[in-house]
Amino acid sequence: MGDKKKISHVSYPKEPHLVLTMSRQPEHNNFTRYLSFKNHFGVWKRLAIAFEKKRDLIWESSGFPKGIGVLRSFADTGNRNYWDSMFLENRGGRTALPIKHLLIEMVYENHGRIPIVDADINKTLRSGRHYFSLNNYARISRYKWAGVKKAAPWLVRRVARDLGKSGSDGEGQDRYGKNPKYNARVSHLCSEFASWYYYECKTKVAGHSLEYWSEKAGHLLRDVVATQQMHDAFRKAKRLYYYKNTDRTWCNVEDLAKCNRYTPKAGDYLERRGPAGAEHSMIMLRWDNTKKEATVFNGPWPVTPRRVQVEYEEKKLDRNYFVGRVDF
Repeated sequence: MGDKKKISHVSYPKEPHLVLTMSRQPEHNNFTRYLSFKNHFGVWKRLAIAFEKKRDLIWESSGFPKGIGVLRSFADTGNRNYWDSMFLENRGGRTALPIKHLLIEMVYENHGRIPIVDADINKTLRSGRHYFSLNNYARISRYKWAGVKKAAPWLVRRVARDLGKSGSDGEGQDRYGKNPKYNARVSHLCSEFASWYYYECKTKVAGHSLEYWSEKAGHLLRDVVATQQMHDAFRKAKRLYYYKNTDRTWCNVEDLAKCNRYTPKAGDYLERRGPAGAEHSMIMLRWDNTKKEATVFNGPWPVTPRRVQVEYEEKKLDRNYFVGRVDF
């Protein structure tokens, strides 16, 4: 059974916003540099960015001389893994850039800006041909933006590393870098977004892998294509909880009268259902028990935090929410 309500379009990135803060004045005020990406085959794609001085020691992106087609292509099926290796590159410019701080914000329609890098760099991008990796800065920046601590479960940190990315890898390409998307059908991707992270991180539920419970429910976790399949796997494990408005809490579905209350935690599965059935899959980042709201990882168009007003939507929008409890 497929999801009853699907996001059926690809969300392409728009023009990103970049800010360079220098430690001292470089030789020139206007220059072009590259945000470069390398996929798991070693193929490079480069986004040319023109910078201009805005104020003392501050330069901002002012244009994209070759357009942003390269960046948009990462959202197409088969190209997602380009996001995973990112560099700041000089392709021959004569001006050395003593960079103190770098801000890179991804922009998508109907989303706020997503800072994929917002960090002190304290490096010089030398003149001529030179580049350096942004991967560690991106990881730290994403954790900070989402409020994810180093001690958070690996699953949570793994999803946080993908914030700001949009797209899917082609079927079979995941062996080149453990990317959480591989199905070619756009309509499948919200359920895959959750299931593949659980699969990759070997997440356990009730003492067994979620993969074990998924097979008990009649399907392979790696090949999930519908939110209902995730629902069924947690139900098999007896770790599925329904938000019960009358009690203002989460109750195990095995005995709603008795309730067996539960408070969701980071890494748990969150499912939205409507009048026609399963609609959408998400991964819990945090639960506000006072407001009865969840902050979740949503994706993959793009991967971003999202606020879900669980109690309000249950009462006013005819929606139902379920939590799948994982073993952390």
